[in-house]
Amino acid sequence: GWGAHLDKVKKIVEKYKIGLIYSPNFSIGPNVFLKIMDFSAKLFAKFPGYDVYGLEIHHKAKLDSPSGTALKIASKVKGLNFTSIRAGRNPGFHEVVFDSLADNITLSHQAYNRVGFAKGALVAAEFIKNKKGVYTFEDVLK
Repeated sequence: GWGAHLDKVKKIVEKYKIGLIYSPNFSIGPNVFLKIMDFSAKLFAKFPGYDVYGLEIHHKAKLDSPSGTALKIASKVKGLNFTSIRAGRNPGFHEVVFDSLADNITLSHQAYNRVGFAKGALVAAEFIKNKKGVYTFEDVLK
C-alpha cells in the first residue's frame, strides 16, 4: 500500500546505503505465478480470440481490493481486470482465465496459510544480505 511513496523510500535507501526488496507479495508461489503470467500473456497476445479475466479471493479483513498481487498480475496481462471477493479466512487465491469460443485455459495460485510468506521473506533476507540498493522479488528469483 505504500507504492505511491516508492521514490521517497528509494532516496532513504540511497541516503543510508542500505538494501531494500519491495514486492506486492513475498511468497514464492505468487512470484513464480507472475512469471507464468508474463509468459502466458506473450503467447496469448498472438491470438486475439481470447478474452482474459481474473478472480481473487482474500479473507474478510483484507483492506485493499484489488490486492497488490492482483494489480501486479494485471500489469503482465493486457486487458486483465480482477473481480475481488473479501470474505471468510482465505489467505489468498488468484485465478486468471484465457477464454475463447473453442476453449479456455485457467491458471491459479492458492495460498493455504501464511507459511509461504514467511519462507519467501527468509529467501529475500538471504538475498539482500550485504547488498545495497533497491531490488524487487523478481531480482530474488533470478
